[in-house]
Amino acid sequence: MATIELSIPAPDEVHEILIALLADDEVVGFEQRTGVLAVFMDAGDWSHDRLESLQFRCRGLAAGRIGIRRIADRNWNEEWEATIRPIRVGRFVVRPSWAKSLDVGNRPAGGPDDSIELIIDPKMSFGTAWHESTRLLLRSLPERVSGGDRVLDAGTGTGILAIAALKLGAERAVGFDIDVWSLANAPENAGVNGVHDRFEVRDGTLDVIRESERFDVALANINREALLEMLPGLIKHAPVVGLSGLLVGDRPRMVARVDELGLVVIDEEEEGEWWSAWVARP
Repeated sequence: MATIELSIPAPDEVHEILIALLADDEVVGFEQRTGVLAVFMDAGDWSHDRLESLQFRCRGLAAGRIGIRRIADRNWNEEWEATIRPIRVGRFVVRPSWAKSLDVGNRPAGGPDDSIELIIDPKMSFGTAWHESTRLLLRSLPERVSGGDRVLDAGTGTGILAIAALKLGAERAVGFDIDVWSLANAPENAGVNGVHDRFEVRDGTLDVIRESERFDVALANINREALLEMLPGLIKHAPVVGLSGLLVGDRPRMVARVDELGLVVIDEEEEGEWWSAWVARP
């Protein structure tokens, strides 16, 4: 079947946000290029209504008019899988199920190897170690998660952060997401990593977390607007919250929100144009 390619002009730093907003069961692939995000779907699923829906979701992120062209069919799975390679992030070695793990030469020099392997097949869900926002929280997790902890993962995506916490020794994790891909993908990844019996994935927003539920740590790798709105609820459920999905330029507004709520930033880190922070009750 022929394919429709949509070229969305957008700064590179918002590509992952656009992918999270646009991923649905009719999109068959994405390709990130400098200054442009290409979105692909089967020509049979294309319509003017689809274009209007896409334009609505891109508001404020697209930097110009969306280009449209019809192209010959391609083997998307093969092309996409070829781009995903194992990666080390702090103590974690992350790989898709079809790739071999990093060899001994890639382990940290000196001392025993305490690497933790995470097998993550992203499919169409957000949350991979191949993006800076995920790496920022992954690197800091060993310092924030202790054995027996209960972890809340807001916008769980692939489930990578919750799965990492569980493999660090957390007792239980609850994740939630509104993305239909995530609702299937996160449990699949939990199963591959042997933590499915301790990881619950719920369909919805923070409202699916009962008022009485309490956690030791909350994680949220989403975007600025969602985090600004969600932070008061997250801090009610957990005394410490890891925030990511934020650009360095978002820091002043996010810190102002933290101050407004009477919270404190206890740690922060940058990678490229991305920023993350851990906030806590004083």
